[in-house]
Amino acid sequence: GLNSPFTETCPQYLIFTAEDFKKTGSILKIAPPLRKEEDRKELWKGLKDGSIDFICTDHAAGKYPEEKSSPDIWKNYAGIPGTQLIAPSILYYGYHKGRLSLAEVQKLMSENAAKRYGLYPQKGTIRIGSDADFSVIDLDKEWTVEPSRLESKGKYSPLAGNKLKGKIYMTIVRGEIVYREDEGVIGKKGYGQFVKSKSGI
Repeated sequence: GLNSPFTETCPQYLIFTAEDFKKTGSILKIAPPLRKEEDRKELWKGLKDGSIDFICTDHAAGKYPEEKSSPDIWKNYAGIPGTQLIAPSILYYGYHKGRLSLAEVQKLMSENAAKRYGLYPQKGTIRIGSDADFSVIDLDKEWTVEPSRLESKGKYSPLAGNKLKGKIYMTIVRGEIVYREDEGVIGKKGYGQFVKSKSGI
């Protein structure tokens, strides 16, 4: 129900552990901090068995390198860009690694959150009467993450240099193309709309 507890996680907790933080330093300074490998595995189990409801980004891009380069870790910003890489990273580490089906990815990244926040079926599904929101993805395209090509003001990522499989070529919002891989964001300023919850939060 609407007032029942719900759980979410982010790609960084599904991909990295505290051991990775030791290697990368402030790039992976996030809140809450990364945990052990056994914790990472339990998160994947939770996504599979339904005890975790959805995957979100917790997008929190700081200025780079200014806010991530202090030799004093406590002075560095706690956060990473997440929006642009959430779909490719979950497709690669979830779907292509055999941890999740495509149907599960869709529910965990779209449908479940739309239902929880009272936006379904306007959002979270492709059907007659719903907003035409979707991305065109080549599931088999392999590519390398280049921070300089991120749309976020924070041109950094713990996935920098990593190869992913699954490339977004186009994003459509309410039937209008707002992103093309070869052009970047092309949506008109002011095109976004406030979507009111039908059931409250």
